[in-house]
Amino acid sequence: MLSGQLPFAGPNTIALLHNLHFNPPRDLSELRPEVPKPLVALIARMLEKEPEKRIQNMAEVGAELRRHSTGLVDGPLTWHPADATVEMVKPPVPLPAGRFCAKRLWLYGAVLLVAVGIGDAGWKYAHRLHPATPVSAGGEILPGDTAYSLYQRAQQNLDHWDREGAVENAIKLGERAIQLDPKSAASYAALGEAYYFKNGLNPDSQWTKLAAQYANRAVALDSYLSTAHTSLGMVEMMAGDSASAEKELRAAADLDPKSAVPHRWLAHLYDKIGKGDEAKKELATAQQLAPNDWQILLELGGNAYNDARYKESATYWERALQAEPDSAQILLNLGAVYHALGRDDDAAGALQRALQIHPTADVYNNLGTIRFYQGRYQDAIPAFEKTVALGANNYDNWASLADAYRWTPGNTQKATEAYGTAIRLAREEIAKKPDQIDLHASLAMYLAKSGNKTGALEEMKRVEQAHSKDPGILYTSAVTYELCGSRDQALEVLQAAVKAGQSLDDIKNDPELVALRTDPRYQLKVASLSAAKTGQ
Repeated sequence: MLSGQLPFAGPNTIALLHNLHFNPPRDLSELRPEVPKPLVALIARMLEKEPEKRIQNMAEVGAELRRHSTGLVDGPLTWHPADATVEMVKPPVPLPAGRFCAKRLWLYGAVLLVAVGIGDAGWKYAHRLHPATPVSAGGEILPGDTAYSLYQRAQQNLDHWDREGAVENAIKLGERAIQLDPKSAASYAALGEAYYFKNGLNPDSQWTKLAAQYANRAVALDSYLSTAHTSLGMVEMMAGDSASAEKELRAAADLDPKSAVPHRWLAHLYDKIGKGDEAKKELATAQQLAPNDWQILLELGGNAYNDARYKESATYWERALQAEPDSAQILLNLGAVYHALGRDDDAAGALQRALQIHPTADVYNNLGTIRFYQGRYQDAIPAFEKTVALGANNYDNWASLADAYRWTPGNTQKATEAYGTAIRLAREEIAKKPDQIDLHASLAMYLAKSGNKTGALEEMKRVEQAHSKDPGILYTSAVTYELCGSRDQALEVLQAAVKAGQSLDDIKNDPELVALRTDPRYQLKVASLSAAKTGQ
């Protein structure tokens, strides 16, 4: 500050850090001969590399300044610190009040991912949608950092957003980057993406506002930047505006024809809105552009899972795990698909590994689901309680907990309260995404389980109009009809669910379908169909 220059310098960050650790600081008396010698000596002591030789606290600094105050200036005052030309860092860009940092990440939020409902306790799986990087980057601000170097490290964190603290690191680095360069469109785009992920981990309107603010700012600063349009496309998808999301992602792909990222996001968008064929086309394009990208395997596995092609899905995700062996996200996906294949021991093993790497709401949700379908409802409660503790803003988490309470004696009131919370949160989500049919199906089932049959059947009208072929939506609908006393419709839709790929194991173990399974038509229409498909 006295000289206007850094005490340690270098052509790049690595060289600067090397000088910081191994070389003495630049001589202040050479940089500014006018600085009084006692002050030069004091600063040299403050920059000592050996801690025991270094000034220990500001009280010592004050004492030294007072001791030498009479001799700091000889004769007329000819030098002022203001003579040093230091480029001051611009103040932070003001952000809405109330932002806070969560200590835990919720990996697979409903905004970000497709939630696959299997009966009462909904299994979840996730797509990895950003290009991987072998570099692991923390959130520390390093000496000599530029806006671009900060942006790069923010993006590296986002590439591994499923790791604990990565999203918060990206936000910290991105915000520092725009402090240094308020016109960095790339940094704003990274922040828009970071808050998209943050909202997916634990939804809150504050995160959606910030994501939209940053992504729109990125496009406003540079409409030719592909990543800016990708970020805005993600935000539009989060807001439920599929048409605008598609437009932005198309623009991103057009601006950077060599990037697979916009095509992966387009595939994810199409999967969310039920356009499986279009999703497959985008995945084929992405794979041509980045044939060795393991994250495309995640998308391919997700597309296969949506079509109930579970063996194919497991193969894609197993290949992805070979490339990224410590990904809790991939292990969570494998837990879901192994369960769908009736491989519950393998599912439990995958989820235990995920738990060791990163204990998240969705890992606990799936662990609880295994217990639930084993009929161990009391044992499922602690897992679902952890699910809610880590992801309290997600409707499906509350519904899973409510299901466990519902089938455990003495917890009727707790079940009612949990269903009430799930219904409220689902309605809030539907208000933002009225065209997302799985939300309507889930809400209908929650209403039915809470005893509101009229409301459930009214909600089912929207589901019926969609004519969905998704096995998860069909299964949820069948459970809803059964709970509402519409056995004929329940059997008809359950039959369609099995044809679409729904596992018979879940049907056999679902406590909501006990009475339906005693109906002779179940054996004729559902069980026999599943047996014919498997050659049993």
